[in-house]
Amino acid sequence: MWGKTNDKQFEDIFKNHIANTVGCAEELGKLFADLSTARERIQSIIEREHKGDDLTRQAHQLLDRTFITKIDKDDIVALINELDHVIDFMRAVAIRVQIYHITAARSEAASFTNIITQMTKNLQTLMPEILNPKLETVQKQVVQIKELEEEADLLLYRGLEHLFQGEPDAKTVIQWKDIFENLEIITDHCENVADAISSISRKEAR
Repeated sequence: MWGKTNDKQFEDIFKNHIANTVGCAEELGKLFADLSTARERIQSIIEREHKGDDLTRQAHQLLDRTFITKIDKDDIVALINELDHVIDFMRAVAIRVQIYHITAARSEAASFTNIITQMTKNLQTLMPEILNPKLETVQKQVVQIKELEEEADLLLYRGLEHLFQGEPDAKTVIQWKDIFENLEIITDHCENVADAISSISRKEAR
């Protein structure tokens, strides 16, 4: 049945999604901090990714049966899909640690996960601004997130440079290049989430 929904239902899904994502980012950080616990951490990340999929599905199902929303439907789709991409790529990184049998972490991985965790926490601060935006708060968080994404770009370049120094082992280069690039992709999608929230907030503030 189609009808008008309480937009707070969408807001609650978004908040639950980002809270789950923060937890997943923290698990990713713990994974690279102590690879002896890899099995446990990877399983936790996979479970959180499944929860993210459930929340994404809830949002789309709610949207399908809703005729009128305060938030533009295209904006809802863009936001929920970008949130889903963030956690999907976290799982992708964790799976790569497993399939490549990574037993020793590189320092850049810890730096990446620190950036990612901070970005997700910034997004968590930003999320409540969707329906009742304070544009000054939105702008501050978006700027910080963009700065972190730029930091991740530089970290990728440095990480790749270090990988190719000297006479590196080809297998190691292939594995870590793949992991670094997927970690950087997470930060790109975090920035996309921030842009989606910012777009919604500006419309709501009119």
